[in-house]
Amino acid sequence: MASAAACAAGSGLPTARAAAEHAAAELALDDDPAAAAEHALCAAELAGSISAVVAAALSRVLAGRAFAAAGETTQATTELQHAAADLDACGAARRCAAVEQELRRLGHRRLHRRTRPGDRDGAGLATLTGRELQVARLIADRRTNAQIAAELYLAPKTVETHIRNLFSKLDVSSRVEIARMVEHADRADR
Repeated sequence: MASAAACAAGSGLPTARAAAEHAAAELALDDDPAAAAEHALCAAELAGSISAVVAAALSRVLAGRAFAAAGETTQATTELQHAAADLDACGAARRCAAVEQELRRLGHRRLHRRTRPGDRDGAGLATLTGRELQVARLIADRRTNAQIAAELYLAPKTVETHIRNLFSKLDVSSRVEIARMVEHADRADR
């Protein structure tokens, strides 16, 4: 590991240094959580300095795990919340949901986050909430209800409710019609 860190430092590339620090954190996690947290935070800072938002967030997740392993629940929660916010902001919903699951394991409960509301005066896709639009896009990607539920970390019944709402708001009667509307809107946005 020392030679990898030396090679990364010698390259002068923040990406290589961030990757080396992240790897060092992974290796230290079981034996020395405090050192793992330090390496992970360094990796997050390096990745953040080059706007590698997802890499920085994933290093913060690792730092959160290390702090949790060291018994530092408050710091673990802070890092995990920061990571979740960054992942949510860049649209990495699946990774954000996984981080939120880790936060729940630490006992952190947060208020339900509502997606953006739909436009009541609009028409078509503009009337959909953010979550309904996510479901519609997954329908357009030919995903089943079970696949949508797994991807968005929702209960299957919740997916069914969203699809019922889509049928009503879009005035359609099939998943194919939903997919066509999404594909048409995507073509119009190009």
